[in-house]
Amino acid sequence: MTTSPRQGGAESSGGFSLTRGIVLLLAGAFLLLMLDVREEHLEPIKHGYLFPWIPIIYSGIMFICCLATFFRWRRPMRHMLMVLFVVGIGVGLLGFWFHTHGDPLRAIRFAVQAWRSIPLPHYGQPPTLAPLSFVGLGLIGALSCSDWAQKH
Repeated sequence: MTTSPRQGGAESSGGFSLTRGIVLLLAGAFLLLMLDVREEHLEPIKHGYLFPWIPIIYSGIMFICCLATFFRWRRPMRHMLMVLFVVGIGVGLLGFWFHTHGDPLRAIRFAVQAWRSIPLPHYGQPPTLAPLSFVGLGLIGALSCSDWAQKH
């Protein structure tokens, strides 16, 4: 008697599932993020700051790991990728902290003011909410790699 992956039996690297497709889409998202963040962080990198490299390196690693997991859709690979997605939540929160210069509430007020006043009161500052995209991608990815998602 054989059992399918959905029944908790041996897992196959073949076949396509929604969660597997989401991980492939996330690979593309991380590739684009890596390219975009590298461009946006060019100035601080030129001045020798190391923190701007964090989202660039993380995005590159996630692009490779998402692709590898997509092609080898096995539980250990998915669990390793899930851990990396959770790390991405930390990367996003850390970036949010840096982009807001340690004052997230003030930065959120500025983001709300952007809907009411032009020119923006914080023109030329780093985008305050942009790093939170890593939080969103991390949550989507962690859920997609979870055992719960494989059963549903």
